Amino acid sequence: MIYIMDEYLRMDYFFSYWIVLWFLIYYFIIQTSIIQEKDKKYIQNNFNPKFALYIALFENLCVFIYLLFHRPTISLMIKYMLMIIVLKVVPLYLLQEEKIVLPKDLFPVSGLFVMYNVYLTSLETSLYTIYKSSAHYLMKGNNQTPFFHLLQQLGSRFSSKSS
Repeated sequence: MIYIMDEYLRMDYFFSYWIVLWFLIYYFIIQTSIIQEKDKKYIQNNFNPKFALYIALFENLCVFIYLLFHRPTISLMIKYMLMIIVLKVVPLYLLQEEKIVLPKDLFPVSGLFVMYNVYLTSLETSLYTIYKSSAHYLMKGNNQTPFFHLLQQLGSRFSSKSS
């Protein structure tokens, strides 16, 4: 098995983070007055990330269940649940008034998924390699996934300031 051996697995390797970025851009545009109201309505009607966030949440819950079967540490499960809450549940809560319209909402997420896979191909990797590496590092207790790496960095900074 070939694993990605970067210091940590970058955010751009994970489709889930692409969806979170989409949410942040969408939410910023919808919540600010940087564009006209008619353009906001167009974006709301055609580029709503809510369906994609549910897909990402479902994937994260599947990984969570997978991890449970491999007897992870309590620390890992707490960090993983925190990641789900911050990156999926909070955005979904903020979009609670938005409607999902199928199949229309399937098109933007499908287009983004195609772009994501083209991007991975340009990096000479694949979705399978990324997620296999992620599972490998999670099971080993490494903080090489983006959110866990961020938590580790924040923890290091806070502990060094208190010393």
